[in-house]
Amino acid sequence: GESVNTDIANHVPEGWVISGKYPTSITFGSENPAPINVTIEHGTKDVTNDPSQADKVNKTITRSVDKNVAGKVTKVASQSVTLHRSATEDLVTGEITYGDWNTAKFDAVTAPEVAGYTVTNPNAAPAMDVTGETVDSTVTFTYTANEHSVTITYVDKNGKKVGGYTETGVTGETVDPEINAHVPNGYHVVDKYPTSITFGSSNPAPIIVHVEENVNPTDADKNTPEPKDIHTTVGEEPSPEEGIGNIPSLPGGTSYTWTNGAPDVSTPGTKDVQITVTYPDGST
Repeated sequence: GESVNTDIANHVPEGWVISGKYPTSITFGSENPAPINVTIEHGTKDVTNDPSQADKVNKTITRSVDKNVAGKVTKVASQSVTLHRSATEDLVTGEITYGDWNTAKFDAVTAPEVAGYTVTNPNAAPAMDVTGETVDSTVTFTYTANEHSVTITYVDKNGKKVGGYTETGVTGETVDPEINAHVPNGYHVVDKYPTSITFGSSNPAPIIVHVEENVNPTDADKNTPEPKDIHTTVGEEPSPEEGIGNIPSLPGGTSYTWTNGAPDVSTPGTKDVQITVTYPDGST
């Protein structure tokens, strides 16, 4: 007839917790009561904020965004996000299990404009999801130099145009316009002229070159050889005359020689050559 407190909760093994219902008291009758089975399971503890877990529940992911302009790499932006997850300790085994990482995003980065250059991969740094699988990365916007041109005009003493041509290049490039080599036949340059042009972010101003007619023009002033391609077979050296397309219109007695020696015909391929044309009056 006596009723007693079972005190079951205070006798659970260390690290375990009761997972079901159990009687809190027993009343003894004329016979012993049936045995009591209590279901228990491993106890757990949230250790997410434990200092020992700081580097296991927090992870920072970084994306560096650079730009490469003419071989010079500089920083555009640096993006970082910190992901978090939970940590739970099993009070029986001491094992710690981790939850899933949360997710975040990197915003898209727009390629900056660079005067005189064009970006070739404007979508190199798009918006992207950042997960626990994402690793640190670097992306680079690559730029190519824009093409430019400058007109070079030859004018006589009356301001009349007597010739001209166009020189091309790209941003940051310095070229020799070879102005003296393009002087129209029968003329010579009378003023100073630039021997180099450096292309900036836009087209340079046109160049005016002042020329005068030659008083006693030479054969070279009065004639212009017309170059043409030479086709030959391996091992067979061509003659320099084969590289001039208008020999019949040039003065009789004109000679043709290789400027820098005969071309190498021992192997197949395209070879660059120069031909010196010497006129009967000795001019070239």
